[in-house]
Amino acid sequence: MKDFNVVTEMKSGDNEIRKVEASQTESLHHYSQSGTSTPMLSMHSSKTDLSDVGLCSLNTHETAYNLLLCHLMRRNFNEAKDKLNEILFSCPRKYQKYFYLLRALVFQELDPKSEKAKKDIAKFLKSDPEMHDSYMLKKQELVIEPFPNKARLCSLYPMVEIKF
Repeated sequence: MKDFNVVTEMKSGDNEIRKVEASQTESLHHYSQSGTSTPMLSMHSSKTDLSDVGLCSLNTHETAYNLLLCHLMRRNFNEAKDKLNEILFSCPRKYQKYFYLLRALVFQELDPKSEKAKKDIAKFLKSDPEMHDSYMLKKQELVIEPFPNKARLCSLYPMVEIKF
């Protein structure tokens, strides 16, 4: 997994705001040392503070999805393809339909005549014919929310628009 460089502002116990510039992993380490979070966890760990309600694996998949969005926004399609392959390998089947569509679009960006794109579009069609028709045939805007977000922190963040 590649690290992204991030700048994070954290409030210490005495309400002093510190700015930390570090890689993603280092930033998480600083946050976990601030005393206001759970202990530091590996990026590859499925343990979270929500593990008692069964959301730990969902958070792992959401992290991978958020990294995918970063790759797509940066138009790093090779890295996006790799992240999509990782998600499709590890994500439960009930969440996969959107990722087949996204991977097909990435394949098309990499090679407009991609046979792999056609196969993934066929998988998307099989999993949700109505959504396939509205997006692929009627060219309607598609909102992708691959994981449940009702009453969760992720529902507070704004949508991200990515055009292919």
